Amino acid sequence: SPQQSHDNRTASGGNDQEERPSTEGTVTVIGVTSIVPHLSILSALSRVIERLTSDCEVALRTSRYPLLVVSDGDLPGMLRAKFGGIPCVSVSHGMTFVTADAPEYLNGKEKLAWDVQRRLNTRTSYFSDWQIGTNFVGLESVRSSGVIAQPAMRREVLEMELERRRLRSRCCRRETTSAGETRLRKRK
Repeated sequence: SPQQSHDNRTASGGNDQEERPSTEGTVTVIGVTSIVPHLSILSALSRVIERLTSDCEVALRTSRYPLLVVSDGDLPGMLRAKFGGIPCVSVSHGMTFVTADAPEYLNGKEKLAWDVQRRLNTRTSYFSDWQIGTNFVGLESVRSSGVIAQPAMRREVLEMELERRRLRSRCCRRETTSAGETRLRKRK
């Protein structure tokens, strides 16, 4: 397994080097085989067991035990964290659907698609302690254990969203159907 270690030496005035306690550690990265949709149930279960045992084997062999598991929502990584009593953070775009409510401007079909993604991605957050959704749209988390991370963007990019909403409201009006769906209709 590839490993990376950090130097603990820092400059302290002039050219002197001084040892100080480490605030950085050694990172162990374990390459793993993915569990893909076409696998049979037995093959998928076999890979989950293989992942769990290989993670434990690396910890025993190196005498290094994880303090945190960062996952993109993969089940074996989160199970390893849960069984080992290790905190787990799930980070992915899909976590946006789990941690935030759908924006109000989505129409019926878009809202349905959001709900499908929420159900799908909720499964990938079952065993994580914290969820971080990544998205370009500014959304608020509705979970105390979740946040939406939005990358820093130029002001003019952010203003494009406001302009799009303004144009949409000028050319369209909102209607609510008898089924409770919100639709946009062109103004006459």
